[in-house]
Amino acid sequence: MQAESSQEVLHRYRRHAPPALLVDLVDEVVMSAEGATLHCAGDRLLLDFASGGFGYGHPRVREAVAAQIEKAPLSSRILISRPLAMLVQRLAEMAPGELQVSYVCNSGEEALDSSLKLTKGYAPHRRNLVVVEGCDFGTLSHGLYLAGIGESYLRHLPFVPVRVPFGDLQAMLHAVDDSTAAVLLEPVSLARGVQLTPAEYLRALRQRCDETGTLMIINEIQTALGRTGREFAVEHSGVVPDVLVLGGALGGGIIPVGAYVTRVPINSAVYDRRNPTLHGSTTGANPASCAAALAVLETLVEERLAERHAQHGRTLTLALEGLRARHPERIRQVQVLGSLAALEFESTERAEAVRRSALERGLLLRHAADGWLHMRPPLLVSATELGGALDILTASLEME
Repeated sequence: MQAESSQEVLHRYRRHAPPALLVDLVDEVVMSAEGATLHCAGDRLLLDFASGGFGYGHPRVREAVAAQIEKAPLSSRILISRPLAMLVQRLAEMAPGELQVSYVCNSGEEALDSSLKLTKGYAPHRRNLVVVEGCDFGTLSHGLYLAGIGESYLRHLPFVPVRVPFGDLQAMLHAVDDSTAAVLLEPVSLARGVQLTPAEYLRALRQRCDETGTLMIINEIQTALGRTGREFAVEHSGVVPDVLVLGGALGGGIIPVGAYVTRVPINSAVYDRRNPTLHGSTTGANPASCAAALAVLETLVEERLAERHAQHGRTLTLALEGLRARHPERIRQVQVLGSLAALEFESTERAEAVRRSALERGLLLRHAADGWLHMRPPLLVSATELGGALDILTASLEME
């Protein structure tokens, strides 16, 4: 059979895909990938600094999944596999503080949704859920509702969102009271720039949650597993949440995996007295996905990914601050934490022009918003790939 051209593939997809998914579509067809590099049709290479995640083609993850698929890739949730048992143990060993009980599922968004079901079981008579504006809650029903999207037709969900601005501690403390079931936030805000939530903010919030019996849920789908220079971004503060939500990179760029990790008393308060089928998933926690997640956690520790990304952060800071110094009329500020970086331009139009120029040169970045242009490489990004991305960004800015 003759191979289709990239244009034929794109045409086939455009004919049958939902229109909303075509808005930000990049006209490239990925054939293979390794590290942070995408090999596209027509021998075109793209450095993926848009999707974050784990990265592509790591031998340990690939081999672990292949070996498990040969044995038994899927199993019923009423049966336990060795990879699942090993994964929940490893998560308990690595998670901060007393977080010991994991629910493993198909994605970070599913894990976040499941953490809210856990919250409802823990505090069934509380309806308020305090959330920080600008957080990414995903696209499942709860996530859209909490972000303020689709409220007119999602208003009957079991929680009422109470939104507070990022970084406003007094607003947060005022919002959390005896009617609050949980507080849901990210340790790093990526809505505008890269902003680490201050340690004193999280400590004060932890105290307020303890005083009111409110659960503290930290969403680390985008920031965990070494990306910020620590295994978990919340560790920058020393605060231990009640629930830690993971996803994204946990699947190793091969199989989607999500999980939440919580404290034993919280889990027992719900599942010692309530229907254990409150959580259910036909394919969640399957042996192949658990094998992938285990390989990811092994890679995180053995290859010292947190240390590597701390070094990436130093490289990014030096290079991007140098760009800002050379172009103060265009770049207002630079924010970096680990390998997460963002540049604020004088306008969104300018940022978008730089992004388009970078794409032409082989660097994939997310669309600019509110003047911000983000760099979100995968965990496997090498120093060479990082240097190549910075070279392209520099050329795109100076030629624009």
